[in-house]
Amino acid sequence: MAETLIVLFSGILSKIPPISDDRRLGLHKELEKMATMLLKLQAVLFDLQSSDGYHSSQTELWLKMLQQILSDTETLVDEIAYEVLRRKFGIRKFGIRNWGDKVSGFVAPISPLVFSSIIECLRQQSEIHDSDNKVLSFFPFSYRGKMARMIKNTILSLEVAYEEFSGIRATRVDLMSRPTQLEETRSMASFLDDQAIVRRENDISVLTSMLDDSVGDLEVISIVGMGGVGKTTLAWLVYGHPRVEYCFYKRMWVHVSEKFEVNRVLNDILQSLGEARVETTSKESPVSRLREIIPRRRSFLVLDDVWTESEEKLYELKSCLLYAMSGGGSKILITTRSHRVAAMMRTSHVCPYVLQPLPEDLSWELFEKIAFRHGSAGKYPELVDIGRRMVKKCGGLPLAITKIAGWMYPQKDQSEWSRIEESEIWNFRSAGHPYGNGSWYKNGVLSVLLLSYYNLPSPWLKKCFACCSIFPKDTLIEKEKLKQIWMALGLISSPNEKNLTLEDVGSSYINILLQSSLLQDTREDDYDNITHCGMHNIVHDLSLYVSHNFSSVFDGLESNSTADMSINDDAEAVHLSFNNSATWTMCKIPDRRLNNLRTFCVVGGCVDLEDVFTNFTGLRVLIVEDHAVKNLPKTVDRLKHLRYLDISRTRIRFLPQSFTKLYNLQT
Repeated sequence: MAETLIVLFSGILSKIPPISDDRRLGLHKELEKMATMLLKLQAVLFDLQSSDGYHSSQTELWLKMLQQILSDTETLVDEIAYEVLRRKFGIRKFGIRNWGDKVSGFVAPISPLVFSSIIECLRQQSEIHDSDNKVLSFFPFSYRGKMARMIKNTILSLEVAYEEFSGIRATRVDLMSRPTQLEETRSMASFLDDQAIVRRENDISVLTSMLDDSVGDLEVISIVGMGGVGKTTLAWLVYGHPRVEYCFYKRMWVHVSEKFEVNRVLNDILQSLGEARVETTSKESPVSRLREIIPRRRSFLVLDDVWTESEEKLYELKSCLLYAMSGGGSKILITTRSHRVAAMMRTSHVCPYVLQPLPEDLSWELFEKIAFRHGSAGKYPELVDIGRRMVKKCGGLPLAITKIAGWMYPQKDQSEWSRIEESEIWNFRSAGHPYGNGSWYKNGVLSVLLLSYYNLPSPWLKKCFACCSIFPKDTLIEKEKLKQIWMALGLISSPNEKNLTLEDVGSSYINILLQSSLLQDTREDDYDNITHCGMHNIVHDLSLYVSHNFSSVFDGLESNSTADMSINDDAEAVHLSFNNSATWTMCKIPDRRLNNLRTFCVVGGCVDLEDVFTNFTGLRVLIVEDHAVKNLPKTVDRLKHLRYLDISRTRIRFLPQSFTKLYNLQT
């Protein structure tokens, strides 16, 4: 949650200078004091991050409290910014004419001269002049007084939060409860116990053919795929294949992991060959030693689980290996989740081998051999159909299949299998969330995928990935639409270069997510440009998990009662999606949470826009896909903070005049 709040802090702080500098407001002192408190609290969060955080019930409660304060602060700042915009466009709520009407209604009849003097006095106290003594439009006393009081109350809340944190004494551990780091060296026997039962013959055949080519200098081949798809298992099966054993004089296996140091990798290669480590800080010694013991004959090296995307480190390692293993048609096989790593380590025209999830038949074969050992599936025909449905929910990921199959193995009672199939273990809002019960899923499957999330380079990008959870599973996401939504929610950081736009930064975010295998390029145009992206179902679960309950997705096909469609009063949900004709009006949302909502998406369900405009006035994003909707109510101007509106899949053909008051609308 700390990273989420850092992004929220940055967003609020970026909005304050434009309104603080507006001399018509007369609130610059209050706004500057509020900005100072925000910077102090932001520094606290940065300290939490850099020191691995504090993990305790007290700290978690404090972060939730801070999130609510920041949400209210953002709403206040946006309210002021909207009023500045409204007056900039010349639509004044409080003009001099209104002041005259109000004054004349509360005083006894007076002469026009005296009345004009009163008005002139009020004007002088409210107006501000520029350097040329030109009158600028003013904000009335009542408005400025109200905003000043609200800002002071917000400052008080921020000060209380700062003081409360100062009193917290907690054990310093990882705030995000990161999964335990995989060991530096892994026993490959564990991979063969389960996943290797399904041999993926086609994948093995393709890779061994690529390795069989003995022409040319050292060649690097990469296996790229999302976490849990079986990259390491496939690499190990290729490594031990008789054809590979026959073709290569020397074979080496090194598990690289996140802690990437060129010197360590080179020494691990030496150890893989049975040699002693070269204890030196210089990489020249291990490289020289490798060149001595690896003859100019064909050698095969596997670098498993390469994470770093540092160009300097990867190019340094590649140059060392090109020197040590040159000649004889040697090969290097890399497993990674990152397309960028594959591109930087590439030495020839050979494209990365993108490993796809298992097809349905192989998924079932894997499940069957673990859950029904010794070919016993025929003894339990009543369990086979249940098992097949479970396998379908695993989305072809060997890691997920082996986890659930191993769990089902000791249980052969049909009622127990049915209970597990229908339980909330498959409902991620209960199973995958830290407050839920699906520890097998969270610790066994998501812990692997979380490494990809933690490896993302910025809190902004992590927040954008979490935002992808607002889309339903199995949805093709329009690339441009995704960028516009991120921009509307203020999730894209300001460009570092002057010639870049927010859209350029958003495009770079999408490319990084694609390279990290967290998004998949599922549709391209005639010029090979990616137009739509997709997410694997389990990656979608990951995005829900890291959103920390900020997103709630309701599916009408699965939600059969109002109990299934309620938001806990303690939930922090700010993004709501209703899909497949889910009746959104059945969803129970606590009144105090209404103003927190930032995104509202409805697909079908006969949505009543009048209710939406009345209840969700804090929305930044509104998506309505319902052909039953024919009119846009004139109360749309209540959504004064709306930045993104998509009504393209409705029958709305005309916009009301009040639509022109949506000054913040971007798309």
